[in-house]
Amino acid sequence: MGWFITLNPSQTEMMLRILSHVPEKHFKMVRYFGFLSNRLRGSLLPLIYKQLGQEVVAAKTFGFVAMMKAFLKVDPFKCILCGARMVFTGFIAGLKVGRLVSAIENIVLQRSI
Repeated sequence: MGWFITLNPSQTEMMLRILSHVPEKHFKMVRYFGFLSNRLRGSLLPLIYKQLGQEVVAAKTFGFVAMMKAFLKVDPFKCILCGARMVFTGFIAGLKVGRLVSAIENIVLQRSI
């Protein structure tokens, strides 16, 4: 039958079963062969899906704005002062904490006016 018949294998037997799945040193594993190989997958998989009558569904990609809207219900490009849509033009890397705090204080002061 199989190894799954015994319900309580000893520790040694369990280790032998686990180690039987570890390949020997310098053993070349073939993971993807034929239509799943890296070289052929892009050209052959659509043909296989067509022959099987399956529909190819493209993976959805989410950007930062879509994730913020979905999870936090907040549009990160909506201006907190006037409500207009802001346009991302770039960022400044390496701002010090003091400059960030002063920028936030300026926004708070402008918002309270």
